[in-house]
Amino acid sequence: MTTARLDKTATIEDLTQVAQRRIPKTPLGYFEIGTGVLDQPLVFDGSTITSRFIYDIPQFVDAIVAQLI
Repeated sequence: MTTARLDKTATIEDLTQVAQRRIPKTPLGYFEIGTGVLDQPLVFDGSTITSRFIYDIPQFVDAIVAQLI
């Protein structure tokens, strides 16, 4: 097995290999492993900001800019 290098010359294939190794596979659904879904335009989880749809992009961009300032 080849090892993927994570530097400026890493290819998409390298990054895909790394992601597949690091993300545990489970036959269970998201709710069975204890995750939850919030139906909100923005969700703040520590330093991570996520949004639901493309329609939430204006609020998402505002939140990212506010976080950076």
